Amino acid sequence: MQSIDLLLETKDLENLYTSIKLFQHIKQNPKILEFLENQIRRQITDEKCAELDDEIESIFNKLNFKSKKETKEISKNLVYEFDIAEIKVKLKTAIQNRKNVEIEYYSVSLQTFKKLRIRPDQISGTMLDAFDYKSSENKVFKLKRVKSVKFC
Repeated sequence: MQSIDLLLETKDLENLYTSIKLFQHIKQNPKILEFLENQIRRQITDEKCAELDDEIESIFNKLNFKSKKETKEISKNLVYEFDIAEIKVKLKTAIQNRKNVEIEYYSVSLQTFKKLRIRPDQISGTMLDAFDYKSSENKVFKLKRVKSVKFC
């Protein structure tokens, strides 16, 4: 790999170092990444996430690498074109009536949709808290990955 001079502020370097260390742990246990993302998404707005994505893009540009954001555009066009408003309405109805639903959910790791029977509990911004009957665990789902909702 060629030598690259990074002209970053101290804060950026500290954050980058922390990210590298986290990545090393995530490689050993990938579930850490999902946990961290869920915790962060509950505490920051979509606007802040977009702002951070731009900062990350800038760092990748300084490193002369293509970012993950560019490579995900293809899958976004194929996967995330669902009517989120309609999905939210159905999920809110299920929450109010305490009904179980079956969702078609895009799994990034499997690169396909899977059907899940869940009990939706709460919608927080762009996230859905629900009980997943298959795993018998409470989970957090990204609404933009829900393709459809059917009442059970």
